[in-house]
Amino acid sequence: MHALLARELIDACGGLDEAVGACRLQKSRLSECQNPDRPPDQPAYLPADVIADLEAYCGKPLYSRVLAEARPSAPDGKSIVEEISDATEDMAELQRLVRKVRSTGRPMTPRERLVVDAAVLRLREELGDVLAQTESGGEL
Repeated sequence: MHALLARELIDACGGLDEAVGACRLQKSRLSECQNPDRPPDQPAYLPADVIADLEAYCGKPLYSRVLAEARPSAPDGKSIVEEISDATEDMAELQRLVRKVRSTGRPMTPRERLVVDAAVLRLREELGDVLAQTESGGEL
Protein backbone atom coordinates (compact mmCIF):
# COMPACT_ATOMS: atom_id res chain seq x y z
CA MET A 1 0.00 0.00 0.00
CA HIS A 2 2.76 2.47 0.92
CA ALA A 3 4.49 2.07 -2.44
CA LEU A 4 1.27 2.86 -4.28
CA LEU A 5 0.63 5.89 -2.12
CA ALA A 6 4.18 7.04 -2.78
CA ARG A 7 3.68 6.55 -6.53
CA GLU A 8 0.43 8.54 -6.48
CA LEU A 9 2.10 11.36 -4.54
CA ILE A 10 5.16 11.41 -6.81
CA ASP A 11 2.94 11.43 -9.90
CA ALA A 12 0.95 14.33 -8.44
CA CYS A 13 4.25 16.22 -8.18
CA GLY A 14 4.91 15.72 -11.89
CA GLY A 15 6.92 12.50 -11.73
CA LEU A 16 10.25 11.45 -10.28
CA ASP A 17 12.38 14.15 -11.88
CA GLU A 18 10.21 16.96 -10.58
CA ALA A 19 9.56 15.36 -7.17
CA VAL A 20 13.31 15.05 -6.53
CA GLY A 21 13.57 18.82 -6.65
CA ALA A 22 10.84 19.16 -4.02
CA CYS A 23 12.38 16.89 -1.37
CA ARG A 24 15.69 15.76 0.13
CA LEU A 25 15.78 12.25 -1.37
CA GLN A 26 17.81 11.26 -4.39
CA LYS A 27 15.98 9.93 -7.43
CA SER A 28 17.01 6.31 -6.83
CA ARG A 29 15.74 6.33 -3.24
CA LEU A 30 12.49 8.05 -4.23
CA SER A 31 12.04 5.44 -6.96
CA GLU A 32 12.53 2.60 -4.46
CA CYS A 33 9.75 4.00 -2.28
CA GLN A 34 7.22 3.82 -5.10
CA ASN A 35 8.08 0.27 -6.23
CA PRO A 36 5.21 -2.07 -5.21
CA ASP A 37 7.23 -5.13 -6.27
CA ARG A 38 9.91 -4.77 -3.60
CA PRO A 39 10.40 -7.93 -1.51
CA PRO A 40 8.35 -7.85 1.72
CA ASP A 41 11.53 -8.15 3.79
CA GLN A 42 12.99 -5.04 2.09
CA PRO A 43 10.30 -2.36 2.32
CA ALA A 44 11.10 1.24 1.42
CA TYR A 45 8.97 3.95 2.98
CA LEU A 46 8.88 7.67 2.36
CA PRO A 47 10.13 9.55 5.44
CA ALA A 48 7.53 11.79 7.09
CA ASP A 49 9.37 15.00 6.17
CA VAL A 50 9.52 13.91 2.53
CA ILE A 51 5.79 13.16 2.54
CA ALA A 52 5.18 16.64 3.97
CA ASP A 53 7.43 18.27 1.37
CA LEU A 54 5.85 16.44 -1.56
CA GLU A 55 2.31 17.08 -0.34
CA ALA A 56 3.14 20.77 0.05
CA TYR A 57 4.58 20.80 -3.44
CA CYS A 58 1.57 19.22 -5.12
CA GLY A 59 -0.93 20.87 -2.78
CA LYS A 60 -2.75 17.65 -1.85
CA PRO A 61 -2.52 15.49 1.30
CA LEU A 62 -2.61 12.28 -0.76
CA TYR A 63 -0.43 10.16 1.52
CA SER A 64 -1.07 11.65 4.96
CA ARG A 65 -4.85 11.57 4.48
CA VAL A 66 -4.76 7.79 4.01
CA LEU A 67 -2.51 7.40 7.06
CA ALA A 68 -4.84 9.54 9.17
CA GLU A 69 -7.90 7.64 8.00
CA ALA A 70 -6.25 4.34 8.97
CA ARG A 71 -5.90 5.38 12.63
CA PRO A 72 -8.00 3.52 15.18
CA SER A 73 -11.15 5.41 15.99
CA ALA A 74 -13.04 6.20 19.16
CA PRO A 75 -16.63 5.13 19.71
CA ASP A 76 -18.94 7.37 17.68
CA GLY A 77 -22.27 6.62 19.31
CA LYS A 78 -23.26 3.79 16.99
CA SER A 79 -24.24 0.46 18.47
CA ILE A 80 -22.07 -2.61 18.07
CA VAL A 81 -24.64 -4.03 15.66
CA GLU A 82 -24.46 -0.88 13.51
CA GLU A 83 -20.65 -0.97 13.53
CA ILE A 84 -20.60 -4.66 12.58
CA SER A 85 -23.11 -3.98 9.81
CA ASP A 86 -20.94 -1.17 8.46
CA ALA A 87 -17.89 -3.46 8.53
CA THR A 88 -19.82 -6.22 6.75
CA GLU A 89 -20.90 -3.80 4.00
CA ASP A 90 -17.30 -2.61 3.56
CA MET A 91 -16.12 -6.23 3.37
CA ALA A 92 -18.73 -6.95 0.69
CA GLU A 93 -17.51 -3.92 -1.28
CA LEU A 94 -13.92 -5.14 -1.00
CA GLN A 95 -14.98 -8.57 -2.21
CA ARG A 96 -16.83 -7.01 -5.17
CA LEU A 97 -13.76 -4.97 -6.15
CA VAL A 98 -11.41 -7.95 -5.97
CA ARG A 99 -13.79 -10.17 -7.95
CA LYS A 100 -14.14 -7.49 -10.62
CA VAL A 101 -10.36 -7.17 -10.98
CA ARG A 102 -9.86 -10.94 -10.95
CA SER A 103 -12.50 -11.46 -13.62
CA THR A 104 -10.32 -9.61 -16.13
CA GLY A 105 -7.79 -12.45 -16.06
CA ARG A 106 -4.86 -10.04 -16.02
CA PRO A 107 -2.63 -8.85 -13.18
CA MET A 108 -3.93 -6.00 -11.06
CA THR A 109 -2.88 -2.58 -12.32
CA PRO A 110 -1.28 -0.11 -9.91
CA ARG A 111 -4.48 1.97 -10.01
CA GLU A 112 -6.66 -1.06 -9.23
CA ARG A 113 -4.31 -1.99 -6.41
CA LEU A 114 -4.67 1.50 -4.99
CA VAL A 115 -8.49 1.22 -5.11
CA VAL A 116 -8.38 -2.18 -3.40
CA ASP A 117 -5.93 -0.87 -0.79
CA ALA A 118 -8.27 2.05 -0.07
CA ALA A 119 -11.15 -0.40 0.41
CA VAL A 120 -8.99 -2.43 2.80
CA LEU A 121 -8.25 0.73 4.79
CA ARG A 122 -11.97 1.56 5.00
CA LEU A 123 -12.66 -1.96 6.24
CA ARG A 124 -9.83 -1.67 8.77
CA GLU A 125 -11.35 1.58 10.03
CA GLU A 126 -14.77 -0.03 10.41
CA LEU A 127 -13.25 -2.99 12.25
CA GLY A 128 -11.47 -0.49 14.50
CA ASP A 129 -14.86 1.06 15.24
CA VAL A 130 -16.22 -2.40 16.16
CA LEU A 131 -13.25 -2.96 18.47
CA ALA A 132 -13.65 0.49 20.03
CA GLN A 133 -17.30 -0.29 20.75
CA THR A 134 -16.55 -3.65 22.33
CA GLU A 135 -13.68 -2.26 24.42
CA SER A 136 -15.86 0.56 25.70
CA GLY A 137 -18.70 -1.79 26.59
CA GLY A 138 -20.89 -0.33 23.84
CA GLU A 139 -24.55 -1.11 23.59
CA LEU A 140 -26.03 -3.65 21.22
